[in-house]
Amino acid sequence: MATTEFIHRLGKATNRWGLGESVGRVWGALLLAGHAMTQEQLAESSGYSIGLVSSSLSRLEEMGFVTSIGRQGRKRLYVAVMSFVDALESFLKRFVEVEVTPALGILSEKIHEVKDEEQRSNAEKILIEYRKARVFIDTLLTLMKKHKDLCLEELVQVLPH
Repeated sequence: MATTEFIHRLGKATNRWGLGESVGRVWGALLLAGHAMTQEQLAESSGYSIGLVSSSLSRLEEMGFVTSIGRQGRKRLYVAVMSFVDALESFLKRFVEVEVTPALGILSEKIHEVKDEEQRSNAEKILIEYRKARVFIDTLLTLMKKHKDLCLEELVQVLPH
């Protein structure tokens, strides 16, 4: 079934992003549903236990991917509030903040302390690669922010390809 495959693939993607597979599968179930769901419904759609769905929902709420919109009887209802493009943008921002910027800082501050010429040369090459990566990601984030609300046809027209 296509929906099951989508949920599975989104789980794999979020696992690669460091968020965990269950987070992606629960989020994927909400994205596909397009309406509010209870934890029980999400457990059925994602294939996970209610406990794992609950912890995944907590993580998703923390990141702003989903929110609780009320109750159906005693059960809380959840909806997806962040699109895939918004999530990708969030991931890239976090990657720059958590990985790229600290590595740039360490390399920039400590490169002069490297005594071995070959290691210093290699560290300088790595520093340049990290700076290039930062420029690429910053450029992509700027493009995403500027154009993410366009429809696909408009996006294809305004972006170079």
